Amino acid sequence: MVIFFILPVIVMNRSDLDIIPVPNPAVVSREAPDGGSVMVNCDTGTAVAVNATGTLVWKFIDGRRSPGAIAEAVGSHFGIARETVQADVDALLATLADDGFVGYEIPGTLR
Repeated sequence: MVIFFILPVIVMNRSDLDIIPVPNPAVVSREAPDGGSVMVNCDTGTAVAVNATGTLVWKFIDGRRSPGAIAEAVGSHFGIARETVQADVDALLATLADDGFVGYEIPGTLR
């Protein structure tokens, strides 16, 4: 059993940390025909809309990939270097964490 929580961690570059973003199970997501998505956090009633790239990032937040691995997957999808997309992935992860859409698992901690 995994308990969802948000770590009160303030960092400028989350990709440098040994953390794994985990989607909040209370989030409902619906993809639009243009590839963008609207996500609603049912715990808080907060909603966020993302473009098609944001939807792709959301799909890669699977509780197994680090922020760096998510950026690598997004970069690979578009045929560009991870470094090119890392800052945007970090910014989206920060927004999603601040609004309770994702939490973080620290590898090596008890489950």
